[in-house]
Amino acid sequence: MKTIAIVGTFDSKGEEFLFLKKEIEKNNIRTITIDIGIKGPAFFTPDIQAKEVAAYAGKDIDELLNQKKPALCMEAEAEGIQILMKKLVAEHRIDGMIGMGGGQGSSVLRCAVSVLPVGMPKMIVSTMAMAGGKLFPGVNDTYLINSIVDFAGLNDILVSVIENAAGAICGMVRQEKQPKMCKGPKIAASMFGKTTPCVEQVRKILEQDGYEFYPFHANGMGGQAMEDMITTGFFDGVADITTVELLQDLIIPGTGCSQRVEAAGKIGIPQIVVPGAMDNINVFDGMKNQFPGRRFKKHNAEIWTMRSNVEENCKVGKILADKLNLAKGKTVLMLPLRGLSMISGDGMELNDREADEALFRTLKENVSDKIEIVEIDAHINDPKFAEALCKQIENIVPKNRE
Repeated sequence: MKTIAIVGTFDSKGEEFLFLKKEIEKNNIRTITIDIGIKGPAFFTPDIQAKEVAAYAGKDIDELLNQKKPALCMEAEAEGIQILMKKLVAEHRIDGMIGMGGGQGSSVLRCAVSVLPVGMPKMIVSTMAMAGGKLFPGVNDTYLINSIVDFAGLNDILVSVIENAAGAICGMVRQEKQPKMCKGPKIAASMFGKTTPCVEQVRKILEQDGYEFYPFHANGMGGQAMEDMITTGFFDGVADITTVELLQDLIIPGTGCSQRVEAAGKIGIPQIVVPGAMDNINVFDGMKNQFPGRRFKKHNAEIWTMRSNVEENCKVGKILADKLNLAKGKTVLMLPLRGLSMISGDGMELNDREADEALFRTLKENVSDKIEIVEIDAHINDPKFAEALCKQIENIVPKNRE
């Protein structure tokens, strides 16, 4: 019989969690109830109490409560729940997890799902769900469901939300899983609409050569997801073709990802890094007037593509170089000298050779001698560049790698 872990504050939201428990169990699925509430006694007796969760982190909840330190109590729950969830997975005691919460509870639930393997069903019903990846970083393939109303007893709206959530998580754990397809070395890659031709060519070449290819959308959230997955050790190498999120976050903070191009270097796996799409910044329609005199191209109804300039490219080039210099593993910097994305290159609408050269020059002047630099006299979307990149991957991540 399948088993689902139910995690949450059973003191303040006990009635709702008891209803969720019954909804799951009527589907002939077992539950393990895990309390993380610190405000009072649980509404019903959980399988694992909050003080037991904190104990996994070596913390005494009663002692922290006596010291009137509720924030430290929640930190203890967050730390303990990660250790507990890893243990339950390692012992094959759970097939999925669901939690419900408001602000405090959701922060602990985020920690719980962050340690669960990709592919294991995981779900959070939250008042904060509409904030998405900004408040729930590192949750990978977790399903976030908006509770619509707050948790203060059952009503028609919340009952419907919980019923649907229960049905969904039960269906997910019952779903027969396909056998794992991965056989060759696993390569993570970053992509963007404007670098898609390059990434598609790389994918085809590598897959034909026996590699497994995992592309991530370089839209801020996608890049962070790639960084998070790299830290788990899942990948054998990285083809970081589209590092535009560094530029995006530099110019409009919060819309890119300042943590990009860090994980592979920290854990020492081989990486190919390209300043792909570092010639453009996405600007929302209402923000366009904040950049007078700049060159723009309409991307869609809400977004304009703004061409990066010399000053911005010098700044982001230094940022990228500093990150590469920290890498512990083999790192190759590849420069497509004829253009960095669909918007730039000879004859293209937003071409700016001076800005591109400023980026290339800054990178070459600031990377350390341990970083190999490969310059290709081609546009990033030219097959010539994709072929050269694949050769580099095959050199640093050979197929016979143990």
